[in-house]
Parts: sequence; C-alpha cells; structure tokens
Amino acid sequence: MVFIKRIKRGRHVYLAEVKSVRKGSKVRHEFIRYVGSEVDNKTVLSGSLERAQVTKVVVYGPLLVLCDIASRLGLFEVFGEQAPYVLSLAFAHCVEPGSLVSIQKWYERTDLQHLLGLEGVTYDKLLDALDYLEKRRNVIQRELFQSAKDVFGLQQEGLFYDVTNIYFYGSQCMLAKKGYNKDKSRRGQVQIGLAVTRDEKVPLFHKVFEGNIHDAKTIRHLFDEFDIEQRAWIVWDRGITSRDNLLDAMKSKFHVLCGLPLKGKIKGVVEKELKSQDITQFENRVQLTKSTLFAKQIKYSYEGIRGYVTICFNEKERVALKEARYKRIHESLGKITEKKPVPPGIMKYIRYNKINKKAVRKAEKFDGVSAIFSTKKLPVKETLHAYFEKDKVEKAFQSLKSTLEIRPIRHWLTERVKAHIFICYIAYFLLSILEYQLRPLNMTAPNALDQLKTVYRVHLTDPKTKNKFTKTVTLNKEQERILKAINKKLLKCSQ
Repeated sequence: MVFIKRIKRGRHVYLAEVKSVRKGSKVRHEFIRYVGSEVDNKTVLSGSLERAQVTKVVVYGPLLVLCDIASRLGLFEVFGEQAPYVLSLAFAHCVEPGSLVSIQKWYERTDLQHLLGLEGVTYDKLLDALDYLEKRRNVIQRELFQSAKDVFGLQQEGLFYDVTNIYFYGSQCMLAKKGYNKDKSRRGQVQIGLAVTRDEKVPLFHKVFEGNIHDAKTIRHLFDEFDIEQRAWIVWDRGITSRDNLLDAMKSKFHVLCGLPLKGKIKGVVEKELKSQDITQFENRVQLTKSTLFAKQIKYSYEGIRGYVTICFNEKERVALKEARYKRIHESLGKITEKKPVPPGIMKYIRYNKINKKAVRKAEKFDGVSAIFSTKKLPVKETLHAYFEKDKVEKAFQSLKSTLEIRPIRHWLTERVKAHIFICYIAYFLLSILEYQLRPLNMTAPNALDQLKTVYRVHLTDPKTKNKFTKTVTLNKEQERILKAINKKLLKCSQ
C-alpha cells in the first residue's frame, strides 16, 4: 500500500511517498521519494517548473465561470449524486454543443475532471443522468428558480410566456406529431412552453408537449405547477389567448397582458375606433426602443372578462406587410403564367389571373394594427413597453435553438427527448444568470464565454520528482474584467 507520510524534522514537516512492506511479522514503511513539505498547513510540492514537461492543455476559463455559478446556486445539492454528469452536459451545451458521443471526447479536452470531480465519463452514465432529470423535472425547476431568487434577488413580478416547436427527422419518436407551425412544415414536431422573468430573462418554467397540441392549451400547466406568492403580470401572444386561460391566470393571482386576434367582436370595435378618430395624432405617439407606435386605450370586456384594450398602429409594419403581400401576388401571377402551383394563401388575392383589388383592400385594412388586452388598467406607454418586450422569451427560444443547439435531437424515446430539452433549459438557465451578472459590462453570456475560451489550464509533470503541477495561461485585461464582474475570487483561481 502506497501513501503520503508526514515526517517532522525540527520545526519543518516534510511529505514523503512511502509504501508498506511486510518483513517477517512486522510491517515497515519503505521510502520511495520526497513529495514536498507543509508550510502553514498547506502542501508545497517539490520540483521545478523550468524542467517540468507539459502533459496536457485543457479548456478551463468558461468552465470555471459556469462551475462558480452552479456552486453559488447550490446546484450540486439540487442534482445530488448526478450533479457532475448533469452539470457537465449543461456546461457542454453552453460551451461546445454536440451529441452525447462527441461530448465524451470533449471531456478529455477540458478540466471538468478537477472542477466537477469526474473520474470517468461513459455513454451509459450520461444516459442515467438524463433519465434521472426527467423524473424530477417539476421539483428541480422550482429549486433552480428559488435558488436564483435567494442568491441574486430575482423577482417574478412580470413573466413572459410563449411556445415554440422543434422539428424531428424520421418517425420513431412517439412525442413528435404533425401540427401547426409558422414554417408550414409537415415534419413531426414537439412543442415547448417556456416562461421567463420580464427583467432578467431567467427561465421559471418549461414543459414539453406533443406537436399537435394547440398553443392555448399549454399555459395551464404553468398555473397548475407554480404558486405565485403575490400579484404578478404575465404577458403572452394572441395565439394563447382564450377565456379559459384568462380565468385560470386570474385564479392563479396573475394580472394578464395579452394580444387579441383581430376577429369577431374585437375586429368591429377596432374598426369603429379607427374610423372615429385618426389614431396617428401626436398625443397618441409612443416611442419604443426599435419603433414608433400610435395607440389609444378604451374599456373593453373580452368574453365577459372586464378589462382594457389598447389599439395600436405601426406605420412601418403596415408598409412592410403591404409590400410583402404585393411581392407574393406578383410572384404568384408569374407562376400562373408558367402554369406552376400557387400557394393556397395567396389565391384569394387573384381572380381570373388578375389582382383581386377588393380582396387586397380588405386585407390591408388592419395592416400594422394590433389589439392588446389587459385585466388591469395600465398607462398606454407602460402597456406597449411591457407587451412588445415579449421578444425576450423569443430570444430565449433563439438561444435554445441556436446557441445551445437544441437541434438535432438524437433521441427518440419520449422521456429521453424531454430530458435532452431539460438539459438545454438548464444550460439556458446558467447563461441567463451569467448574463445578469455581466450587466455592468453590457456583454452577452455567449460573448463572455467565447472570450474566456483562451484561458487554458496547463498540466505539467516534473520528470525528476514525478510531481504534477497546474498552471493557468495569463489573463488579458478583458478576461480579468469578466471574471471580476462574476466573482472576484475567480481571479485567484485563474492564477
């Protein structure tokens, strides 16, 4: 048996590697080599960096930051024994997305063994981590957000909710169904409902649905699975609006701000208001970050629910929609001449191979016009800012789909598909917390991680003493700024 023995010589304590050797009936310690010494209760290894040989250079900077966030949020306790594997999968999606098989190779190029205490990674261990995740999804989601609230003081006074879809190739996944999507694709898909905080874009909730589930039926799960401690605003798009959803939200202590589809009663109300007064008056002008709108607010009851509707007009959007329609009509007329098929949605604007001007005028009537319903009165400017900021949840979906490469999904078992999406959700959660900490630098999380990719950890071995050392590549000023903004203690870890 080989072990390290402390040898005291006067006031000095030396460390030696020895092994137990039995000689007759006695066991003696046979000296192998000196390892180093103890100074102020700290181990100082013997050896020389000058003669040391480089054994491995690994990715360190981005993982150091992500590991610090996970540690501060208590995620090692949240995930228990599976923490090293769950976090390593999430870190990989943040830094270098890919399949489970390629992730195994990526581990070898990182310092995750030391940061997470990973002895060895196998495909089966990673799958075990995925299976563990889905079984505890609801509990883990609550614990993640609660940790963020406790550590960083996040609020849930305002939430954005939306739904997106992920396409599948092949037909093996039972969860993937053909359903409505903006791309008009007929491939199998799954739906993902996601809620994020208004100010910080930190995810609060997600759930995976079959691809043929209507958007409006997904949000009820948020109300069922999360208790809101105080009155909060929730914002969603018009595709989710229904009487049942509004009633469920109000029962769950939410105020609602949502879009209304321009059909039925509201369509007549909007048309009447627009005819009664030119909405493009100076007093109706509201300047947003990227656009200028004109809006007016009136009392309105939607399906018997009292509230207020804000009628909005966007001139730039009107022009853009009009031009896009004309372009599609022009292209379709050319296809008719060439005897090629015309998209079904454009045929209503064509009659006897000519433009149907009456149908075009009817469609143009509400170009650039939208209606926003609120269950509680808000100033017009605040209403518009809150509603049109809902692109934050759309940006969250963009991050899931592109930055974290949620696609392609390489699983087909239902629970594994859900677990894969959950890993991407955890990765986005970490990125959103990182971005929250980077606010003083006005820097995005992906940009910061990219800046830190050149912070390598070098592993060396002294050929004489056989002792092993680590050395971190010297930081540049930008990397120092990033680490300082996240946690000043990380500057010592990078030395």
